[in-house]
This record gives sequence, structure tokens and C-alpha cells, in this order.
Amino acid sequence: MSPKTSTTHQNRLAVFQPSTVPEFESALEGTLERRQFAPGECLFHEKDPSDGLYILREGKVRLEIASADSATIEVANCGPSMLIGAGAAVSGRPREYTARALARVTADFVSREVIMSRMRAYLPFALQISQLLAADVERTNQFALRLRTGKMPA
Repeated sequence: MSPKTSTTHQNRLAVFQPSTVPEFESALEGTLERRQFAPGECLFHEKDPSDGLYILREGKVRLEIASADSATIEVANCGPSMLIGAGAAVSGRPREYTARALARVTADFVSREVIMSRMRAYLPFALQISQLLAADVERTNQFALRLRTGKMPA
């Protein structure tokens, strides 16, 4: 589906804070798959099955959702050290948004299988993911409320 128009709500929803907890990175050691994306290329599309998450290393990624009239709503821009797609990767639900490279992007991919096995094996890793997901739910709820009431910052 190609978008008709683009409505920008840039930087209103920070999907995840940068990954700074050493236990998180060390729990993934040896499981990261480096991937490159050209400007305009999608890391994944809204409603795709979730096969894992990305840790952004270089570049910038725009998160966007399609509205009922096929317009594109920009939800957030993500930069280095941010996690993209963790909610769907942990839940196993389809992707909630499209992630599109705004510039050349380098990201490390972690499969859903690795995430789930690490969560079972490493309590600090499971706690980090849980905290990130809880914060994401709160930001998503706030974004949805502002979008519904039309009180988006200019």
C-alpha cells in the first residue's frame, strides 16, 4: 500500500531508550547479525510477522504507521543504540509499524528465538526487556491519547 500523504508527528514517541545496560549487550554476545540498509529501504513493514529486533548502530530510522485513509503517520525517529521492534519480537505479534531507513543504516539483528532463550536464561536481560516494554506501553498510550484528542505538539 503506497501512502497518499504524510502526517508528521516526529519525535513524539521514543520507542526505546538507548541500550546502556551491560547485561543486555553481554547476554546477546555472539548472536548478533549485522545488517545494512540503504536510504528509503525498510527494515520491516507494518503487519509483517515479527522475527526479531534490531539494535541501531549507525544512521536514522523513521517509524511510521498507516492511517485508515492510507496516509502515513510518522511516529518517531530512532538513532544509534536504540532498539527497534522489541515489543513484537517478545510478544510474537505482527509488527505494529514500518521501520524505514532515513539514511544509510547499520543495525544488529537479534532473532526472536535468541531473545526468548536469553530471557529464560538471564534474569538481568529479562528485566531490561520488561522495563523497556513497560516504558514503551506508557509512551504508546500517551501518543494514542494525544492523537485521539488532536492535542499533538506542533
